[in-house]
Amino acid sequence: MPPSDFSVALAGSVSSAFSTVSVYPLDTIKTHLNKGLDPEGKPIHSVDDVLQRVVFRDGYSVRNLFSLYAGVRAKMLMS
Repeated sequence: MPPSDFSVALAGSVSSAFSTVSVYPLDTIKTHLNKGLDPEGKPIHSVDDVLQRVVFRDGYSVRNLFSLYAGVRAKMLMS
């Protein structure tokens, strides 16, 4: 028995959501690297610079970690 159209559509949307959520932090880091400056205007040269100056600038917390997902809701609605 072949899978129903609904189950195929559901599997596609779940896999799309999973891939967006798993890759989005890397895209955010890439965007900061391409910009080249942190929020204070200092140059950024590496992934470590992005993590230290943008994500963990106020110390480690879950709230700062979720800053890597800023804008993911809009991306999920588009896909």
